[in-house]
Amino acid sequence: MSTVKVDTIQNSAGVEVFTTKAWVNFDARTTLSVTDSGNVSSVTDNSTGNFSINFSNALSTAGYSPNGFGVGYSSTSLAKHATITLDPSGTNTTIAKTKTTSAVRILTGNSANGVVYDAGENSLAVVA
Repeated sequence: MSTVKVDTIQNSAGVEVFTTKAWVNFDARTTLSVTDSGNVSSVTDNSTGNFSINFSNALSTAGYSPNGFGVGYSSTSLAKHATITLDPSGTNTTIAKTKTTSAVRILTGNSANGVVYDAGENSLAVVA
């Protein structure tokens, strides 16, 4: 297997191509379980619906864009849609105050009523 190392990727017109810097898929229904990931060392369960995604390798800036979705389950059947929002303050608010180069904090829950819960399938990608 070969490894290609570059500082930036550009298309043929010289425009930089931005890539996913980290991604994770995890289940939080009972015991937190990471299904698969890239550049994520761990997921910390801070409280119900509140998680820290810790990067294996620090990002060059905290100006990245985290994007995600969640699916809520009741036992094994789909019960409700889960929304992922930022909660880097750790106060269970959706006001994004800080993201760091080493981690991002998220909330999972129902965007319609603001109730946080541990969703069954959570996926997050960080693009920069």
